Amino acid sequence: MTTIEVMAIRTEADGRERTYWGGEPGTPEFYTIRDTLQAYLGENVFIYNHPVNDTFIIEDTDEGYDNSDDYIEIIESIYDNAHVYEQRAHISFVIINVE
Repeated sequence: MTTIEVMAIRTEADGRERTYWGGEPGTPEFYTIRDTLQAYLGENVFIYNHPVNDTFIIEDTDEGYDNSDDYIEIIESIYDNAHVYEQRAHISFVIINVE
């Protein structure tokens, strides 16, 4: 099973970037990040926040095929405003670790 650790970046309309956005489970921001990743990566992933770092972990649940290269390419291309809380920013991701 492949795990990919990513940091969410929120880019405000004025260009300011905020790293770590939406890592607290139960908040609208957390679900925005999780749902955005789910929308791009599909249903064969399990997404949760890292227990120590302010990052998200993506686990590939498709036992029959290694999709990690495809997932990495998709994650690096995300610059989304369709799912952003209150529509005032864009979400992008930086890959921190792949195991």
